[in-house]
Amino acid sequence: MKLLAAFLLLLVTRVNDLVVEDTGDDAKWFSEAVQEHDLYFRYQHGAVTDLYPHEEEEAVATNFKRGILSSLQMTVSPTSDMDIIVSEVDVSGECDVKYSMEMDPNPLITKTKMGCHANTYIPYLPHSYYTNTKANSHLPFMKNSHVCHIHGKEGTGPRGDIDVAGGGGMWEKVICSEEVQVHHHLTPNSNRSSLATVSMSSTLMLEEGPKPMDGNFSNGDVLRKTVSLVADLKAAVNFAEMKKLSNQNVKEQLDSVLESLSTSEDSEPDDLRPRLFSTLVHLLSHLNVEELEDVWSSSSSENTHRKILVDGLLVCDANPCHSLVAQLAQDQGMLSQGQLNMWLAGIHMHTSAHLEFVTKLLVFSTISFKSALLPLRSFLEYVDQQVGVSCGHGKTRQQQEHIKLVMRALGNAGVFPSKDFPERCYLNRTLSPELRIAALQSYRRSGCSGVEAPWKLLEDGREKSEVRIAAYLALVPCATYTSGFFTRIHKLLQQEKVQQVYSFIWTHVKNLVDKPGPSKHDQELSKLARQHTLPNKFNNDAFRTSGNFRYTHFSESMNLGGSVDANVVFSHESYVPHQISANLTLDLLDNSFNFLDIGGEFSGIENLIESYFGKDAYFSNKDVLKILHNLRPKRNIVHEDKIQEFQKKFDTKKKNQLEWEKNEEEAKPSFYVRMFGNEILYVENMLQHSPAQLLYQLIQELSSPKTFKILDQEYMTPTLLGFPLRLKVNATASVSLQHELTFRSTKNLGLQLEGSLTPSVVAAMDEMLLVDAFVSSSGLRRSSTQVAKTTIGGKFLVQENEVVEIQLSVPNSEVMKMSSSARVALLNSDGKWVEPKSKTVPVESCIDTVSEMVGLEVCTSLSHGQYEVDGELVTAEPSEMNFLIKKTDSFNYYKLYITQQESIIEALFDTPGSSIDRKIHFLFNVNPDREGGYIVVRGAGYGIKGQYKDSDGYSGLQLEYLQESKVSGELEISMKKQVESLRQEYIPKFLVSVGPDKFTLEGKWKHMIDEDTKNLEASWEIEGAWHKTEPNMVTQAFGRVSGTFMTGQDNFKLDLNTEYGSESSDSHSITLTLNNNHTLHGDMSIFAGYASLQISQIPAGITMEYESRPDLFELNTNTSLQDTQVSSQVVVKNVMSTAVQDTQLTLSLASKQLDIDYKASGIYKVSDNGFQAEAELNFDSSFKSKFLIMYLFEDEPLHVLAGLHLTLNDFIFQIGHSIDMSQPDHLLITYSACKVQDLG
Repeated sequence: MKLLAAFLLLLVTRVNDLVVEDTGDDAKWFSEAVQEHDLYFRYQHGAVTDLYPHEEEEAVATNFKRGILSSLQMTVSPTSDMDIIVSEVDVSGECDVKYSMEMDPNPLITKTKMGCHANTYIPYLPHSYYTNTKANSHLPFMKNSHVCHIHGKEGTGPRGDIDVAGGGGMWEKVICSEEVQVHHHLTPNSNRSSLATVSMSSTLMLEEGPKPMDGNFSNGDVLRKTVSLVADLKAAVNFAEMKKLSNQNVKEQLDSVLESLSTSEDSEPDDLRPRLFSTLVHLLSHLNVEELEDVWSSSSSENTHRKILVDGLLVCDANPCHSLVAQLAQDQGMLSQGQLNMWLAGIHMHTSAHLEFVTKLLVFSTISFKSALLPLRSFLEYVDQQVGVSCGHGKTRQQQEHIKLVMRALGNAGVFPSKDFPERCYLNRTLSPELRIAALQSYRRSGCSGVEAPWKLLEDGREKSEVRIAAYLALVPCATYTSGFFTRIHKLLQQEKVQQVYSFIWTHVKNLVDKPGPSKHDQELSKLARQHTLPNKFNNDAFRTSGNFRYTHFSESMNLGGSVDANVVFSHESYVPHQISANLTLDLLDNSFNFLDIGGEFSGIENLIESYFGKDAYFSNKDVLKILHNLRPKRNIVHEDKIQEFQKKFDTKKKNQLEWEKNEEEAKPSFYVRMFGNEILYVENMLQHSPAQLLYQLIQELSSPKTFKILDQEYMTPTLLGFPLRLKVNATASVSLQHELTFRSTKNLGLQLEGSLTPSVVAAMDEMLLVDAFVSSSGLRRSSTQVAKTTIGGKFLVQENEVVEIQLSVPNSEVMKMSSSARVALLNSDGKWVEPKSKTVPVESCIDTVSEMVGLEVCTSLSHGQYEVDGELVTAEPSEMNFLIKKTDSFNYYKLYITQQESIIEALFDTPGSSIDRKIHFLFNVNPDREGGYIVVRGAGYGIKGQYKDSDGYSGLQLEYLQESKVSGELEISMKKQVESLRQEYIPKFLVSVGPDKFTLEGKWKHMIDEDTKNLEASWEIEGAWHKTEPNMVTQAFGRVSGTFMTGQDNFKLDLNTEYGSESSDSHSITLTLNNNHTLHGDMSIFAGYASLQISQIPAGITMEYESRPDLFELNTNTSLQDTQVSSQVVVKNVMSTAVQDTQLTLSLASKQLDIDYKASGIYKVSDNGFQAEAELNFDSSFKSKFLIMYLFEDEPLHVLAGLHLTLNDFIFQIGHSIDMSQPDHLLITYSACKVQDLG
């Protein structure tokens, strides 16, 4: 191989005879590929800026040369006393590199990569780029280290520049090493050992070669292709995959896999089928159109093969697969409508999908926009004609619903027939809000629309709030491109009078400021939004007002984060949210993935809710219905939009409009799911879908094993020599539902359904960490498998639209079995995966707690591999876990027989054939007034009887549990209600007894609200008792809580008393009292109150009293514990005055038990011309102290006073003076000093 380097002066050098030390065919091919073409590159100031590879050179060879040049690159001149950190571009991308130098004795340069902005390849996932300040090219749970040691000969230049004349210094050797550690995904910075480690090293040795040619080289055909030093991962990996398959007979492998999948349908569920299916999809994606058609034709005699092929083709992401799917759609019966719809709905997830293939599918199918929403430019003209200029105005409801679905389809595509296309719909007020919102949401894929029309809706207060909010969300993507966007929003909110609109925009803007994401767009939005302060002038009740909710988290160290955005939009016509949506965005590897959107519309759902509680409804309840009606806003207010609705009735299309008005209040909840911004599921009206019908269709669909791919993804990043480090995840599942079903009509319009279902699920996941050096590969594979299987069956008998008999069959001893296993294998140099040998130690356990009741027990077993490392046993994979539910008895089915006659419902449960009598008889009788009834349950040796009542003044349930006809347990739950004018009283009761043990809880609650003064008075009393009898011991407890609560405009009072103990005659108490009053004396407000807490068991207590007025604040506290009391007093005068302020503080502590009597006090007074400070501290009779200092100066007349007093037990020191000229013709000068000390 020759490497040709060009300085600015076009100096050229060569490196010859690159040898790859391996003798295999791959090694020979790689050696020839590397040496076949010379590589020209531009070398400026120690940096390799551009490469000029030959057009026919394979990407794997160019990447290898990129790695060599990256090792030789050095862009700075380090010194021995200082490290230098710079940003460089090399094979790994843009990296932060630290250079350090030492002389030993020749120069040794150490080049350490601190991290790289991601040069990664993530196939098949749409994403957007974001900038993270911390460079990190690997996943959060990968830790990477990369170091190069550059050894120089004596006389090497400052950057190690290659001396083409041969007289200067040279770099003698470059040794590079790289290590990638894979940690547990939840503990990326853990100190524990890594799960896997990949180590690579390379050594470049300088050898003598031919002298370089003189002169410049030609810039002709050799330099046609220009690339950077960054590795081309995609091209290299695609070439390697194709080369690997070209050496194998793909057709033979495909036939073998098809045969194995076909024969595995009747076998027990294991991991073979999903892994075979994954191989099938991989092989199909590497065949051309002719080869695929040949495979299809050759499988014509085997119907099973064709079913398997169809499943594989529908998930195959390659143009030939899509072409064959389009061709099969033309043949009647080759693809079911459901299969075609699912393929079309998921077409966005295919990176190779071409519109021509999708167009063929639509031409030859009956697919509607309701089933699959497609971004097809070829249908835009058709769509434009269908929607029309009026956007469906005057058309039937069904036609308008179709247009709404068209708008959702265009939103998926992000394209429109014309720039003003959505405006036709959302600016037309005569259309339904749902259609207008769908038109506004159609901008979501195209980003900033750049149109002014949504502002018209947002700034029009007459518009419906949900439409205005949708207009705002359509405008937000333009915020960073529109000058003064948030200034305009700020002005709008200053004048906004609609609470729903204001609260939503306010919370959304606030979240943009407080919780921005890491993307450049989010950061810029946050910067712009914080320029204005938005006042919150409405009460944002999350259960009544529209709002935006956002949670974001991003870890700079892990380069990983995410955000959850939720929007709740209320309408002024309902207490149920009109729209709810949530979005999950993942921020990973400098890319933002709009992973998941879910949401729905729930207009009219309040009518459906209230219908369940209305008269003669299933949950008829007048109280609940009244509460729901009170939640509704007042609908008799005339709004501007209502006037327009009345005007619609006189439209020329009166008949169609009346049809719309008739259905406008109908509940029509819809639901959607979007992944990566693409709508993959949309249910127009969830109430129109029959669960039974969906279940039947599902059973038919899964009658034969259905295999599908859950995940097939790969993450790649370059290593030091340009070879890709590949992290591959492949997850496949197989689901089958074997069934035997018979339907038979019986007398009295009856129906009998009998049969069995045997569902089984197998999920297999393979995770591989692989370094593909093309000559040789090394890697680690973890394979996990989850299996679940059960068999259920029975008989359902229906007569006169009522279920009268149910039999649930459990024919097998193993009712349900689930297992999970994981294995680890290493890739040897010969390309074979080998599992390390280990010992396994299983642990088994069973739980038979419910065996007597239902005849089943639960068993689990767990095993892990054990390895000996440095003399210690280490537990690791392989691992296996089994979960089993099995029968403990000989019965074959559970039987439930039901009869209903007017107000009586009777049921019988049994396990025929069992050695244990589990027969249970149920009887439920409703009283004629439908306000109550009684319940009877009888079993073998036990029974339950009781009654319930539900009326306006009483609701309750009373049950007795009997064993051998004797009462051994009771349960009573009741609530009495009494209403007298403004006063309401509730009396709850709860009682449970089991044998001699009893627990009771009774209480009373009263409250009254004065509608005029808004004063509230409430009182309550709750009493409970517990009695438990044990051998030689009786345990009992008692408790009571009572209190009163009063509040008004100027007062507040709370009294709370708690009593507890073993019995009421010997109880302890905790009392809490709070009181606060506000009074006015003229213009002066006075606040006064107290708080008290007393505990009798310790005993302890605290009492606080306070008074506050403009010129005084006083606080008194008294705390007691046992016989110790602590009291304090704080008085502050002239609090609000800037002139004179006085403060007084007193603190005392007394305890007879400890024989202490402590006291501390302080006084502080200050004015403009004097101050006084006094402090006193006494400890019983053993220590007494006092400190006093005062100062006064008045100039007219002159009065100067100063003094100091100090007392410490028997030591007294006092000094002071006074000059007083306040009396006419009289001057008084006083000086005093005193010192007293007891000398004993």
